[in-house]
Amino acid sequence: MIRRPPRSTLFPYTTLFRSAKVDAPELARFCVSVVQGGLLLSKIQRRIDPLESAVKHGLAHVRSLRQQ
Repeated sequence: MIRRPPRSTLFPYTTLFRSAKVDAPELARFCVSVVQGGLLLSKIQRRIDPLESAVKHGLAHVRSLRQQ
């Protein structure tokens, strides 16, 4: 069974994803994929740049959803 973090840590995200246009489970999978992909590339290349870039662009995408 997966335990959820305390509600207080989810507050900024739950208010962000209340839009009817955003599918929260799909967005959560996107965020996990961004981090996992960045970590994998960083491990293969033995540099932090791929992870930083993936997170930077992933956050830009999430922020763009908030502005819609």
